[in-house]
Amino acid sequence: MKSYDLAVIGAGPAGLFAAVKASNAGLSVCIAEANSRPGLKLLVTGQGKCNITNSVGLPDMLKKYGQREKFVRKCLYAFSADDLTEFFNGCGLRLTERDDGKIFPETESARDVLNCLLNMCTKSDIDIMYNRRISGVSAENGRFGLCTGNGNEPFASASSLLIATGGMSYPSTGSRGDGYLLAEQFGHTIIVPKPALSSLKILPDALHFFRGCAGITVSCSLSLFRDGKKLHSYGTREHGILLYTHTGLSGPVIIDNSRDFRSGDELAVNLIPHLNPEEAGTRLLAFCNSNGKSGIKRFFTEEGVPGRLASAVIDYALSAAESADSGAGLSKSSGDIRCAELSAQNRRKILEAFTALRFSVAGVDGFKKAMCTAGGVDTAEINPSTMESRLQPGLFFAGEVIDVDGDSGGYNLQFAFSSAAAAAKGAAGRNS
Repeated sequence: MKSYDLAVIGAGPAGLFAAVKASNAGLSVCIAEANSRPGLKLLVTGQGKCNITNSVGLPDMLKKYGQREKFVRKCLYAFSADDLTEFFNGCGLRLTERDDGKIFPETESARDVLNCLLNMCTKSDIDIMYNRRISGVSAENGRFGLCTGNGNEPFASASSLLIATGGMSYPSTGSRGDGYLLAEQFGHTIIVPKPALSSLKILPDALHFFRGCAGITVSCSLSLFRDGKKLHSYGTREHGILLYTHTGLSGPVIIDNSRDFRSGDELAVNLIPHLNPEEAGTRLLAFCNSNGKSGIKRFFTEEGVPGRLASAVIDYALSAAESADSGAGLSKSSGDIRCAELSAQNRRKILEAFTALRFSVAGVDGFKKAMCTAGGVDTAEINPSTMESRLQPGLFFAGEVIDVDGDSGGYNLQFAFSSAAAAAKGAAGRNS
């Protein structure tokens, strides 16, 4: 049995980075990886281009972690996006910033990011042991023993242990939730894992009208209702980008907030978010009074709604109409329904559909498609400065295994690296 100062479980970005930082601090380090290859999930991040971090300032970055803002504060300030950029630049991997603030490797290759980390592990003489799925950990006499399979005899031991196994998203990459089971062995509470950064499925009644809109993106704001009560509002003209898909809704405003959605919820989408309902109603009435022969769709396309989507919304709004004038309108295509042909009642129905388009939530896409996991090891049981367990001295956590999930845009990888740096420093402090 080999002995080390630090044993890391998981050869993903958090595990590899923590190993490098700990080795640079003078610790002997090993990594146990369940797969036959390292960093499988890293390779698929950002569609293989690897959105490493974001250039948004730290105060704004903290807000990207929702209710975990306070927990992530110390590690992000201790190891920021600037520090991460400096690290990779120093390793010869140049990074580039896009107009939206997202930071990628210049090569737009996640493989290059992984190779950079692996090269640093090689230079630091870090032992990476593959096909080592850890089934149990012993803790005796101040040391942790790593066991595989049904064996009770450890194959390696260390004075400190870092669990960096990731969550449960993209299970094809080996994310099975192993870290939760290991954490529970030491009495840790696991917040029930669920898919995050995921698209949304909507019920078929609305989906029927919007299948032809797949691929359309639009600025919006939206509100979430549960049991008839409004819970949250999301999005602005600049940031609430909605994408229609063949099965429902996606885009940043959905993906970043998918942790909040449940089956049975209802969304109200405002497709003209720069106008409040009263302003929209006044402008629509004025438009109809001045343009009786124009199609009603024209008003909404001039307000920024894509034509194909505007037609679908009008059809949806009038599908249940029973009055004679709406019937006349429905005999034509949506784009040909003239303002003068609409009754005041149906005009209001159309306006309501554009300012509060209702969708019933069938559910979010599961772990196979979710970009990350919400839930995990309870942050109340982790020291936010060192990522050390408050229950078991010498036990550390980093990355997605912790109950932290950020918005899309590089924030989850940033937390993985920042928490790994904190854990490595914490482990080094115990061995000094």
